[in-house]
Amino acid sequence: MPNLKASFAVDTERLKGFGIADPRVIQTLDIFKSGQLTADERLYLGLWGSPLLSSIAFEPKRKILVAGEAIEQAYLVVSGTLLGTQGDDIYRFGPGSVLGLAEGVINQASKYNVITASAVQARVIPLHRIDSIVAKLPLEVRAILMTTIKRTLALQRSAPSELENSAASSFETLAFSDGQKIFSLGDPAEHLYFLQSGTVEMVDGKGSVFAEVSEGNTFGEAAILPGGIRGATVRAKGPVRCKLMGAQAACEMLHASSPLLVTIVEALLLQLSMQNTMRHG
Repeated sequence: MPNLKASFAVDTERLKGFGIADPRVIQTLDIFKSGQLTADERLYLGLWGSPLLSSIAFEPKRKILVAGEAIEQAYLVVSGTLLGTQGDDIYRFGPGSVLGLAEGVINQASKYNVITASAVQARVIPLHRIDSIVAKLPLEVRAILMTTIKRTLALQRSAPSELENSAASSFETLAFSDGQKIFSLGDPAEHLYFLQSGTVEMVDGKGSVFAEVSEGNTFGEAAILPGGIRGATVRAKGPVRCKLMGAQAACEMLHASSPLLVTIVEALLLQLSMQNTMRHG
């Protein structure tokens, strides 16, 4: 029997309460700087207003993803509702949902059938332009991208990262003991971390561990966002060594690789947040 498994949406009524109706107006920029918006709200508004993405409209009952088939375009939902089905499970996707991006970047088929349940406005994320960008990325930037994708799709680390043997020796190395906090929920996101050895746990506001990150991967990607805030507490699970990259250095590296890459990483972070919400409530 069909079962509504999970849903995700940015609270657009809350945004309207701030007077936000268009992400490109000065008033929205002022609210961005005020610190009143959540990370998901900031990502949603930034992607909605991005000049690098095109807009598209769908009528109700339009199928946009087919389970088992290749994904040709990814989308950010601006308004409206879509339903995804996987067996008997039903998923509801509202504004702020990112569909098909992580899968599309690594050429993984869609696991959902997704159909519009209402009229939908969306931004198109151009998968065809990403392959050429990824092939030229510096090692550290590729690690950011691939780690975010693996966490979004709940993929296991399949091989040692090149980062472990990279020449990124200019980054400061830090060591943490078992149980030591690396950063806390709500802290300013000032650094991005490359995990050289060990494992870290990601802990939500209720004190529950909802994910682990293993060596060779990155964490703390909220540092990529101007004024980013930590969405979870991260602590060491056993001895841990990390390479530390400042937020400005990470942003400069992304921009230098491609202006579109910044948008792609922001969309991946929003898709990761969506998937974490739908997995753990």
